[in-house]
Amino acid sequence: MNDLEQRQVLEVHSTDKGSINDISAWTKSCGHTLLKQEEEDGVYKFWIQKK
Repeated sequence: MNDLEQRQVLEVHSTDKGSINDISAWTKSCGHTLLKQEEEDGVYKFWIQKK
């Protein structure tokens, strides 16, 4: 996130089901916006917009 400009979007992929809660909590605590999340074939995808 440090290398991103404000309002740029980072796409994160994970196979850990716990990432659903972890990513959500992390974005809230850092002030970023979780734009979208989805699961496809056991891969959890997140789109996070830098504050």
